[in-house]
Amino acid sequence: MDMTIRPAAPAERLYARKQSTSIGEQCGAVGCLRGDMGEDGTEFHTDFENCCGYLRTSEFLENLHGVLDALRHDEQYGGVFKGRDTLTAYCGAHPESDMGHYDREYAFRLDTEQYTFFMRLYLDEVEFDFELFPYRRDLFDLHVEQAEKGIRFIGPDFKEKFTIPDGDSIRIFTRSGDPRDRVARYVDEYHVELFSDYDSTLYLLHDFAEKVERTGSRVIPMRSTLPDKCFSITSAADEIVIITKGETYRRPAGVRAEGVTAREGATAANEAMGVTKAQEAAMLFGSIYGWDKPGADPKYYDEQGEPIKFKHRDRGDAR
Repeated sequence: MDMTIRPAAPAERLYARKQSTSIGEQCGAVGCLRGDMGEDGTEFHTDFENCCGYLRTSEFLENLHGVLDALRHDEQYGGVFKGRDTLTAYCGAHPESDMGHYDREYAFRLDTEQYTFFMRLYLDEVEFDFELFPYRRDLFDLHVEQAEKGIRFIGPDFKEKFTIPDGDSIRIFTRSGDPRDRVARYVDEYHVELFSDYDSTLYLLHDFAEKVERTGSRVIPMRSTLPDKCFSITSAADEIVIITKGETYRRPAGVRAEGVTAREGATAANEAMGVTKAQEAAMLFGSIYGWDKPGADPKYYDEQGEPIKFKHRDRGDAR
């Protein structure tokens, strides 16, 4: 079986899971194959669940069987599905595939000529040892190329408010001020699907904008490029404050070490948490002027936390 296999990139891990029907139809998701290796770790039991059943053709089944045989018996691919021991060893040999969850889960991308498979391996005890998510490669590549542009949230007037990457979250504040976080998934240029812990809703982007206005709600991005919290200083530079993503209140951090300025203390605390100066600048801006503004995005700052000056096109260049 001619195929390539590598650890899935962070952005690709969105596809190492079941897709909704609306997203699955766009990216060519065939379904999900789950595998269990039994009590002794050497058996091989599988069960398949459809997503887009019409994509489960005889051509696909032939491809799937070839992939499974290669992963079980071809040493070229590490014998991943040979048994639970080899599966565990394969994950250990590729630590960059760790999905970073509390449970030990690892994700890989596998490509054949016509299909892309995402393989999710589990080292902790769950109902199964692995899941395999197949996609028709031409549809998948086209969808990912479009999704890389991000999800544009607009107002009722169609003007863009902000853009977030596929898989990032938004926070919806109701009229009463209650926050509701939703994961946003790209469907196509005009649609977004919002996920809670229990269900999901497909929206036309303009319909969502009208609903937000009609209900007196407010929406901000919860950018994954920002930390959950950081330290900064007051405008008088005499006190360290804690900024929490999505909140406008800046909480005093308390007493700092003797002989250390507020700026030095905030910088040291941020460095200890891995927070960059660009992130701190964006967090401070968001807490003051609004999280839906461009200034609350760290990509608009340099390594020193200074705003990046963009060159504007000449007015005569209408391109």
